[in-house]
Amino acid sequence: MSLDRLTLTGIFRVAEEAFGPVDILVNNAGFIVSKSAHETSEDEWDSVMNANAKSFFMMSKRALPAMMVRGEGSIVATGSISSVAGLPEQAAYCAAKGALLQLVRQKAVDYSPKGIRVNAVGVGSINTPFLTRYLEGLEDPAAGEAAIKSAHPLGRWAEREEIADAILYLASGKASFVTGHILMADGGYSAR
Repeated sequence: MSLDRLTLTGIFRVAEEAFGPVDILVNNAGFIVSKSAHETSEDEWDSVMNANAKSFFMMSKRALPAMMVRGEGSIVATGSISSVAGLPEQAAYCAAKGALLQLVRQKAVDYSPKGIRVNAVGVGSINTPFLTRYLEGLEDPAAGEAAIKSAHPLGRWAEREEIADAILYLASGKASFVTGHILMADGGYSAR
């Protein structure tokens, strides 16, 4: 999986034609290979790093110049509980989401003086087709669902709207003094 320059240019051209200059960027990307380090191939590693970390680097690299000209902007990346915790059989994913979090912090330091805030939402399990496909691939999907829900102290997974609200907060002026932060919207998972 790669994000080539032609595709990147096309993404921004469509957005700018429809909405004007990009003043908010939400980099909502996620791809996982569920394997331990010794089982992960180099191609799998690269695919996970590209989807989760490089995509954020490339998308924000494209958005930043126009934001700097205007002297304002907000960038929000989708992190994960894997950004802050080592999880079984997530070698590449934990590394990629950890790299994403460090890049959020680094960009906040570089670009806050230019009026650009950079943050992340660290998500737990979310009721999405991604989760459904994962559960369907298990030998016992009901046991998998119960295990995932019980791993979150709130005893459930998130609905998409809950995560969208967290992203919206960080992107909005209500978070005008928040930068370099990961808002853990993870049902308490990382509090353990």
